Amino acid sequence: MTVEAQTEALASVPGVVVKNLFVKDKKNRLYIISAAPDTKVDLGVISARLGTGKGGVRFAPEEALGEVLQVAAGSVTPLAAANPEAAKVVVLLDSRLQGAGALFVHPLVNTASLQMSGAALGAAMQALGREAIWVDLELDPKIDRDNPPDLAKYTVAAEAKPAADAAAPAAASSSAPAKAAAPAAPAPSTSAPAAAKAAKGGKGGPAKAGAAAPAVSAYEVHQRLTDVEHTTAQLLDKVSAVLAGKAFSEAAAGLDPYAARRLTADLESALSAFKNAAFTMGYKAGKGEVVAMATKQFA
Repeated sequence: MTVEAQTEALASVPGVVVKNLFVKDKKNRLYIISAAPDTKVDLGVISARLGTGKGGVRFAPEEALGEVLQVAAGSVTPLAAANPEAAKVVVLLDSRLQGAGALFVHPLVNTASLQMSGAALGAAMQALGREAIWVDLELDPKIDRDNPPDLAKYTVAAEAKPAADAAAPAAASSSAPAKAAAPAAPAPSTSAPAAAKAAKGGKGGPAKAGAAAPAVSAYEVHQRLTDVEHTTAQLLDKVSAVLAGKAFSEAAAGLDPYAARRLTADLESALSAFKNAAFTMGYKAGKGEVVAMATKQFA
């Protein structure tokens, strides 16, 4: 639904319809820009303010709507920040909306409009674990060596977010009483040369004893757990180890090549079906929670 169509449908209800742009920069970092309908958003200026050059920002591909924001075309909304897949998406809010008494935003679907004040929108972003970033979108500041891009700090924060997110699960697990051991995330397979290199400490020589392992963020764990190809390889190796006493790559050497490939493809297809079903159920449940929360607390 376009802003014009939404404005026409809500003509009898006082309030400001928020227009939303979903864009990406040349480093494939994603942004939601939420603005008043009459705010002029110059992507060239926004790009320069983000530190990506004059032509570094353009509209994001349509497939990113479903994969990252988990919404359909025409349903872009700042509330899409609730989805885990959108953890690294930066949301920029028009400062002209901050003091508005009534705004209309999509509650993850474009078949309804959620009314809230500008202050409630900021509170909603904070409730989702996000900073409410209010920006003068029409500002065209001078940018040079003495005047760095004013919005670049938000792109840096987005890149660092996964590492920062790791602290929350760690803190929660250390403070809460232990009830049951959680299943460990599957570790990626490591080739012999890579393992040898890791043991030597890479280019810097032998690894120091007692060196802390690099933090693994919740986002990275999620990506690992949903890697169908990696999970398929793990399952095949485990089954092969039980039945043949060797890794699947070794056991497959005595099989018909077509049969081995077909087995792998069939297992990947089955795991993909489970993954898609889980995503669909999670999306529906998450959407209901976001709409219910916003309706009860921020309407």
